[in-house]
Amino acid sequence: MIPYADIVMSVSKSAIMWSRQHYGFLAPAVYMPNCSAYAMDKVSACVKERRDESIRIYYHGMCDPSRGLAELLAAVKVSKRFRLVLRCLPSEYLEELKEMASSMGMEEQVTFLDPVPSEQILYAARRDGDIGFAFCQTGQCLNWRFALQNKFIEYTKAGLAVITSDTAEQGSIIRDYQFGWVLEENSVQGIERVFDRIWKERNSLPD
Repeated sequence: MIPYADIVMSVSKSAIMWSRQHYGFLAPAVYMPNCSAYAMDKVSACVKERRDESIRIYYHGMCDPSRGLAELLAAVKVSKRFRLVLRCLPSEYLEELKEMASSMGMEEQVTFLDPVPSEQILYAARRDGDIGFAFCQTGQCLNWRFALQNKFIEYTKAGLAVITSDTAEQGSIIRDYQFGWVLEENSVQGIERVFDRIWKERNSLPD
């Protein structure tokens, strides 16, 4: 029915471009990305809670195998310069990650935090993280290919640099505005290569 619409809305520019090419509609199209409704006044004044000089890779949200967390855990294990902070919603997979971290002897490198109310998400991200992790599957699934995740927007609004997969939307935003790193591949090795770049560029991380 899209050719009969008077106007088309989507959550990302890339999704609009694909839809126009695929369906050939002529109506005007606008994109309206998700955006946190919460003010930044307290967030900008937040003091980061550090316990050492390591760089904290931060993730919040759903916890399942598609989020790249097992790969992230393995990459953090290799590097002693990074720590992992996970604030995930309860799930069976979260318990598997906890067991995995314990079996790998990563108690000092991984912190599991409880979820916070929506109005505290930005403040908590800024306080507890240095770099947000926004992994997306990059296969044939259009939903992932054109994703503009809530967490990606929340990380940026909280003032964090971001690691993201090479998707049409998030990858291009990072490249255009230069506030993070794009994974060349969704693998442990791909994350490790990004970690190497981050460590070399660590002095440019946001405060």
